[in-house]
Amino acid sequence: MLNFVNAILVNLSIIVSISLTLYFLSIRQSLKDSQLETGFINTSGMLSLTKTHQLILGVIVGILCFFISLNKIPVPLYRGISVDVRYLPIFFSIYYGSILIGVTNGTTLIILKLIQYSLRGAFAYEYFNNVFLTLSLVILASIIKKQLLPQKRAVFTFLIVALTIRFIIFSIIFYPIWQLDKFMNLVVYMTIFSLVFLFTAWLIDSSISISKRVHIYRTASIYDHLTKLYNKESFYFFLDHAYNDLIINQSSCGVAVIDIDNFKSINDKYGHLAGDQALTHVANFLTKDKAPTESPRICRIGGDEFAMVFKAPIDDPESYLKKKLSSIHHVEFSFNNQSIDINLSCGLAIINKDPYSESKISTDDLFTLADTALYDAKRNGKNQLIVTHHNI
Repeated sequence: MLNFVNAILVNLSIIVSISLTLYFLSIRQSLKDSQLETGFINTSGMLSLTKTHQLILGVIVGILCFFISLNKIPVPLYRGISVDVRYLPIFFSIYYGSILIGVTNGTTLIILKLIQYSLRGAFAYEYFNNVFLTLSLVILASIIKKQLLPQKRAVFTFLIVALTIRFIIFSIIFYPIWQLDKFMNLVVYMTIFSLVFLFTAWLIDSSISISKRVHIYRTASIYDHLTKLYNKESFYFFLDHAYNDLIINQSSCGVAVIDIDNFKSINDKYGHLAGDQALTHVANFLTKDKAPTESPRICRIGGDEFAMVFKAPIDDPESYLKKKLSSIHHVEFSFNNQSIDINLSCGLAIINKDPYSESKISTDDLFTLADTALYDAKRNGKNQLIVTHHNI
């Protein structure tokens, strides 16, 4: 009984780890948010699932499937039969990963099993079972993947078809299958195989559901719902981070506050829907052509105000903003087929840390410097950038 429990736990841990890893890697790859930047938060980096990465992952999963085949689940109290669940990761690697990963996984598994059989010797049906069943399940999982079936339907479809294929193979190899001993072996095998597969699928689905809920709460607390930019709370987080870096590393940072000129008149003349679309238009414009790992961090801090935090090393934020403000005229904005001019005013504060200076400044002071520069830009005629430099 102890060996039975141990084998199940080992196989489950490997299969679940494979599936969740592939799922979260695929989620990471599918992120298209141009605001994604790792420079403000310490991370281990992002893995991009190129074809090369998928091939490598497929080989790794195939090797793990081979080890699963060496750790068969022994069935206590019934003639010493064992259950081989090496085929389960094929489904999960395709459903939560990609078809290329699954094909590479299946091919690697077939090759490793053929090598094992050739070294120890094997019956003809073992070679047949290895190649035919593995390829059949790869094809089946690939079809399910392309059909975009929901998780529960995909799981039961794969299980029913896989058991049907398994039954046909057993019926051919161990004919006549209706003898009591053979039939009981088949029933026990399929029952354990099904329970392990269904429990694994349930465990993975539960983990993903929890992850999605956490993501929803996290998104609601970090992002602005309308523009999909970071919100005011996130702005102060990034500002604190840039300020700490300024003090600790004797570096520099920049804070910009941007305002849409005459935004109230857009709302009054065209309505609030036009105003919302104008905000979205400006947000898309500000984030356009910004690489995910590049500063600045762009936020909406309220109303028609946006903010940027430039974290060291700063690469000429003044030129960056001048280019942005001058090029917005070339990006047309229209509402109900009416062209609307969008102009921006901006205040930029660049702060450098002087190692010999003892003056102190807070994050609120940093924001006030940029906000005062914005006020000067508005007072001086709008549609311009005012820059202020400070050493602390």
